[in-house]
Amino acid sequence: MKKTLLCLTLVLTMTACTVNHEGSTKLREQTLTSIESKIIANKTTKNQVRELMGEPTKITLEGNLNELWFYESYDKHMNYTPTVMLPITLPLAIVFGSGKLVEPIKEKKNVKHLRVRIDTSTNMVTNVSTAVTEKDWY
Repeated sequence: MKKTLLCLTLVLTMTACTVNHEGSTKLREQTLTSIESKIIANKTTKNQVRELMGEPTKITLEGNLNELWFYESYDKHMNYTPTVMLPITLPLAIVFGSGKLVEPIKEKKNVKHLRVRIDTSTNMVTNVSTAVTEKDWY
């Protein structure tokens, strides 16, 4: 009985971590350098970007009516850490989902960002920038 309980506890503890891919799958599959070599300012069209990268994560319209297309890709890691340290707290909280016993810790890893500016009058790309974090835009 003790071995069964121990095995069950270990299995439930190991499943306390989850990793989900969020955002653009096509962005995830390519390097930022390869994307910059395929999407070229004043040569690549709006439709070519859509074929290459799929639908953007977000589209914004600038004051001059240019569109900014944003693509984002990352792995979302979630760990559940018990706030009450009892031997059975973690497995029970995972199974029954009690928010008071565990708090999820969320972390983004393998983050990629792509920003494409499109002139809506010509449907041509006018600027492409990539970044690992949003602070790295150029």
